[in-house]
Amino acid sequence: MHVSRLFLFRFVLLALTPVLFCGCGDSRLPVSGTVTLNDKPLALGTITFVPASDKKANSAGGAITEGKFSLPAGKGLLPGKYRVSITPIQKTGRQIRDSISGKMEDERAHVNYREAGKLKATVEAGKENKLDFAITR
Repeated sequence: MHVSRLFLFRFVLLALTPVLFCGCGDSRLPVSGTVTLNDKPLALGTITFVPASDKKANSAGGAITEGKFSLPAGKGLLPGKYRVSITPIQKTGRQIRDSISGKMEDERAHVNYREAGKLKATVEAGKENKLDFAITR
């Protein structure tokens, strides 16, 4: 059976079109929000999002500063459901010597909170994805 080159070229082009355009650009969505600890903005900490299911979602995280966090589009999350982990860090009131610089600085420690392991979030395409978390000691 003879197949013309033009037909073959069109077939290959049509077959590859979805492959060429799917995955072009990053489909990670920006995610931002606030974190409060005992009704006050969390001064310092980290936030991590881990997929709640075995879908092809990604894990991501970032810093919390003065109660706010922001993950830009390129470093954000794919649409899906996530488990959220927050690591609050607060000053202890003590001063310690920095092992590298030798200067005295405020000691900081992790804070345990009641909602640990219970926080969840859903990220959706076409939405703002502003997430707010209120945690308590």
